[in-house]
Amino acid sequence: MKSDDIGFPSRSIWVARVPTKVAFFAWETTWGKVLTLDRLQRRGLQLPNRCFLCGCEEESVNHILIHCTVVRALWDIVFGLVDVKWVFPETVKEALASWRGSFVGKKRKKIWDVIPLCIFWTVWKERNRLAFRGGVKRSKVKEFFCL
Repeated sequence: MKSDDIGFPSRSIWVARVPTKVAFFAWETTWGKVLTLDRLQRRGLQLPNRCFLCGCEEESVNHILIHCTVVRALWDIVFGLVDVKWVFPETVKEALASWRGSFVGKKRKKIWDVIPLCIFWTVWKERNRLAFRGGVKRSKVKEFFCL
């Protein structure tokens, strides 16, 4: 299924108890409008394109929020805590559209619904710290996200 074939995942973005700026960021990522290095290059800026987190791949919204090896380790920790096996789709839009929590129970659903938004926001803030403040990538994922 192509990302264009699925509906817009508004119910996975506009979630109760999530700050508006976080939901809006998720909305922007779903439309692919976040200014990652690949988008800046398409606008004509001459920049080297390397992910600020892993340093191995080119930076795109889908790489930085889903497929980056550093971020995947964080996703694996979260999924391990709730004992969930997950195969990530290619895009942020597909990930949010397929984010369903019926198996987590009514009490945990509110928490389940905010997980991708919280991870996206935390990763983006750390990416910006590294990009704009000359931060140094920490060696361990646990230290990296101060868990």
